Amino acid sequence: MAYATTSDLANYLGRALTTQESAMFTIYLGGVTNSINSYTSRQFEIASAGSKLYNGTGTKCLYVDDMTVITSINYVDVDTTTVLSTFASTDFLAYPLNTTPKQWIEVRGGWFERGEANIKIAGTFGYASAIPSAITMATVISIADYINNPEQLLSESIEGYSRTFGSGTTNTSVNNQDFLLSSKVLTLLDGYKRIVM
Repeated sequence: MAYATTSDLANYLGRALTTQESAMFTIYLGGVTNSINSYTSRQFEIASAGSKLYNGTGTKCLYVDDMTVITSINYVDVDTTTVLSTFASTDFLAYPLNTTPKQWIEVRGGWFERGEANIKIAGTFGYASAIPSAITMATVISIADYINNPEQLLSESIEGYSRTFGSGTTNTSVNNQDFLLSSKVLTLLDGYKRIVM
């Protein structure tokens, strides 16, 4: 599901989108979505049931894609379908505790056996059941910023004629897919950054 719609953008701008803005919306959305995903180190997908394979790490910790529910954890054979053994729900803890999405799993009193595609996890993968409103807001603000200032002009001096382009916040902006995220957008996104250990 898209992080924002043309209706969200029109409501934010307080006017109907022009024909060109409507035609370019998908391109704007793609660039801003990539920038948001890059900055937060995650994708805000709607959670859906499924299973995924992971490589055993030989440690007690296994980093997983964002999950809201863990249904089962199994060791599987090289065919990736034959279950060799199953973890009991008391054999592991999913982190962070007391919140979703879960980002890693730790085995209690043991470790994940090292191997390639030897662990199959079933559950509900994704960030949440809906796109967080702050992500929609960050998307809309970023697209509106680009529409209102496509050259990303920061300043212009008339006498000596000079123009300065860029994000205006070089220390805190992310340049990805030619979309710069403003400091106000980064503030919205900071609470959604994936914990990377």
